[in-house]
Amino acid sequence: TKVTSVKYKRVPSEINLVGQRVEDGLVMMEEYLDKANAARMTSVKVIHGIGTGTLRKALRQRLAKLSYVKSFKDGDYYDGGSAVTIVEFK
Repeated sequence: TKVTSVKYKRVPSEINLVGQRVEDGLVMMEEYLDKANAARMTSVKVIHGIGTGTLRKALRQRLAKLSYVKSFKDGDYYDGGSAVTIVEFK
């Protein structure tokens, strides 16, 4: 576990997926969440924008299936509101 924590030592507190296609966004989000979870972060911000809502919907469907995700919700007004999803880890 020491190697893992060193490997993922500097994981940003957010990922910006604005403008990504659904398939690409899902892959990028999962890779990021794996690193953030391995780094023992408690929560992160996934920025997906508003647009048509397709990316947000797909990301949230995937979040609901990930075993290490405790909860997720819209960002607060100052976090970006519905253009952002806040993810909490177990």
